[in-house]
Amino acid sequence: MGRDRSVTIILSAVLLATVFLAAGLITSPVYSSEGGIEGGWELVYVKGYGPEGDPVSREVDDPAYDLAITKVAKGAVSGTIAGIAFTGASDTDGSKSLLRFCLNSGGKKAEVTGGLSTSGVLNLVVAIYNTDGTPEAYSLLYTRDGRLPHMIDSFSQNITGRWTLNSVIGEDIGSLEMTIDSQMATTACGKMIHNGNPEVGFRSAFSSLEIGSMSMGLLVDDDGNIWTASVKKGLMILYRTEAAATGVSGTAVYMVRNPGNTSVAIPLHAEGKAWRGTNGFEADGNAVSAEGYSVTIDTQNDYVISGKLIHDGDEYSIIGAFVAAYQGLTNALTVSAELCINIGGTEVRAMMFIHGTDTVVISVFSGTLPGNLISLGLVT
Repeated sequence: MGRDRSVTIILSAVLLATVFLAAGLITSPVYSSEGGIEGGWELVYVKGYGPEGDPVSREVDDPAYDLAITKVAKGAVSGTIAGIAFTGASDTDGSKSLLRFCLNSGGKKAEVTGGLSTSGVLNLVVAIYNTDGTPEAYSLLYTRDGRLPHMIDSFSQNITGRWTLNSVIGEDIGSLEMTIDSQMATTACGKMIHNGNPEVGFRSAFSSLEIGSMSMGLLVDDDGNIWTASVKKGLMILYRTEAAATGVSGTAVYMVRNPGNTSVAIPLHAEGKAWRGTNGFEADGNAVSAEGYSVTIDTQNDYVISGKLIHDGDEYSIIGAFVAAYQGLTNALTVSAELCINIGGTEVRAMMFIHGTDTVVISVFSGTLPGNLISLGLVT
C-alpha cells in the first residue's frame, strides 16, 4: 500500500481483509517483552468504533497493515505503519516501552499512543479525525509472529453511563457532560454536551496496559479535538494543549461518574526542578552535544505542569500534564508527561520521560526543538 493512502482507508481495508481464527485463542503462545519494540510487528486484532459509531471487532491476517520499528535512539523512534512512515517518541528505557506519534494524510489527522506489555504484546490506540468531520478510534494488537495472544480483552473497567464535570485546570470551559453509550473492552462510543449546545459525538480508545493507577488512551470528537485521556474506575482525565504567538495553554478536564472524592496519587512533585542538557539527536539522526539547553518546571497544579525550555539564552514556554507512571527497567520510578512547547508561535509536541528524578529525556512526536533536535537528554 502506498504511503499516501489515508489512515481511514487503511483501517477500512483491515476490516475487509480480516478472518476469524478462533483456534488461535487456544494455541496462542505466551510472549516476552525482551528485545523491546525495535523490529517487525504483525497486526492481529482491531477493535473500536467507526465514523458512524459502528462497532468493529475483527482478527487480522494481512501483512499490508503491519508495523516496523526501524530505528530507536534515546527516546526518538521511527518506522512505518501500514506502509506510512512516521517518527515519534518512545520510552525505550522503561519497562513499558511507550510509543507516541502522529499520522496526518490528505487533510486527515490521526494520533497514536500505547505500549509494550511485559508479556510482549504491543497494544496501540489510534484516534482519527476525517475530512468529512467524523471521528474514529481503535485499539490495535500486534505480536511478533502474527498469532493471537491469550488475552485480547483484559480491560476490566466498565466506563459506560453518564459522566459529569468535576473540575478543570486551565481554561474555563463552562459546563460539560458526557454519556458513553457503548463500550467494547478498551474502546467506547458516546456523546458530550458543552454549555448546553447540541450534542457532539466522540470515540475513545484506551490501552489495556494499566500504567500506574490509570489506563492511558485518546478521545476524538466530532469537532476534531483529540484529547489525551486517562481513566480509572469513576474518574476520567481529558487533556489537550494549544500554542499561539502569545504562549501555550493547556486544559485538564476531570470527569466523574459519581460526585465525590476523585483523588489520584500525583506521580511526581516537579515544581522547582531543573535539568541541564547533555546530548541530543537531530532530525537527520546525528548525535550532538546539548550544552546550552535546560528545562525548568516552574509551577505544578495537580497533574498539570508549566515551565520553560532554554536554548542559548532564548526561552520557550512549556505546558504539560503527567500521563503515566510505572517502574522502569532499573526499578526506579519512571514518570512521563505530555508537553506542548511554544517555538515562536509554533506548537511542538513531545513526551518527557523522567527516570527517577535525575535523568530526563524529551522526545518530540510533532515538530522539532530549537537546533533541529527531535530528542534531548538532560540531567540535574
